[in-house]
Amino acid sequence: MPTILSWMIGIASVFWILSIIDAFKSKKEDRTVWIIATIFLYILGTLLYIFIAMDKDSFFWSSLKKQLMSIKSVFSNFSLFSLTLFLDVMFYLSAGVCGFLFFLAIKAESAKLGSLDLESIKAAITSSVVNESVTGKMSSAVDVMRSFYINFIIYLVIFLLAAIILYSIFNAIIWSSISREKLSKDFLLKFFLLVLMLSIILSLVIAAFAFFTGEYLLNIVLYILLVFFYFAYIAFFFFSKTQKVFSSMAKMIVNGVSKFHLLVLPLTFLSMIYLLLFAFYYYISKLNVQIVTVSLYAVALISFLSFARLFLYEAYKDVAKENL
Repeated sequence: MPTILSWMIGIASVFWILSIIDAFKSKKEDRTVWIIATIFLYILGTLLYIFIAMDKDSFFWSSLKKQLMSIKSVFSNFSLFSLTLFLDVMFYLSAGVCGFLFFLAIKAESAKLGSLDLESIKAAITSSVVNESVTGKMSSAVDVMRSFYINFIIYLVIFLLAAIILYSIFNAIIWSSISREKLSKDFLLKFFLLVLMLSIILSLVIAAFAFFTGEYLLNIVLYILLVFFYFAYIAFFFFSKTQKVFSSMAKMIVNGVSKFHLLVLPLTFLSMIYLLLFAFYYYISKLNVQIVTVSLYAVALISFLSFARLFLYEAYKDVAKENL
């Protein structure tokens, strides 16, 4: 899990890189001085360049104004934000119920494993005393364990499929509302297909990282999810406009890579907001009341995710004018 310091360094680095790029593009006579100062003074040089030397009509300031306008646009349509927040809460509650049922099913299967007398079987094998009774116990144990693993896989597939269906339904309603497109059966089915394809890609990527990184997977899984949702939201944006699954996938890859520089500031804005949320969690965790801490953070996090979707939609619209 990234720390507050790592988030701050990441955000500062984004502004640092943007300032260096802007300094290189500048036509001022003293641009060489500012390039050197920005590179070697890092945060201090960045702040000095932004507030002293950077032109007010530069890419940086114009993009900054767009982000503020996007935030204003999100909260000016509070009914849409409330709807997305409500649907997000309903999705997480529904997914939580599915997860709880999955847990109960696995717990019931695990109880069968607990009833096995594996110690006596192990002792009999160790002492080379294998009779019909031991053979019967071994056969029964193998059947129970085989049944457990088969049922585990079946329950896991059912849970994941249920989660994908729920995600598709609630997010199809959300994206059709945001884009003001009519929610139809065709829209729902195609959106489900898009989510299913993205889920398969995510599973393959995680499996590949698990194979090559092993025990270090947990340290990078959050970054994998961040990259995944960066591309997924671009695909959802295009789908909400065209209702074409494969075209949206293609545009997701091409534009997600080639137009990343136009989305750096919106993503940095969201990172800054998340940093505040992270700090909020840090301080409320000191209350030592676990259920209150988790509840407050869950509400804040879901609200942030609902806001982020609407904010990025506005950002994508602006970038679309640049032929996204």
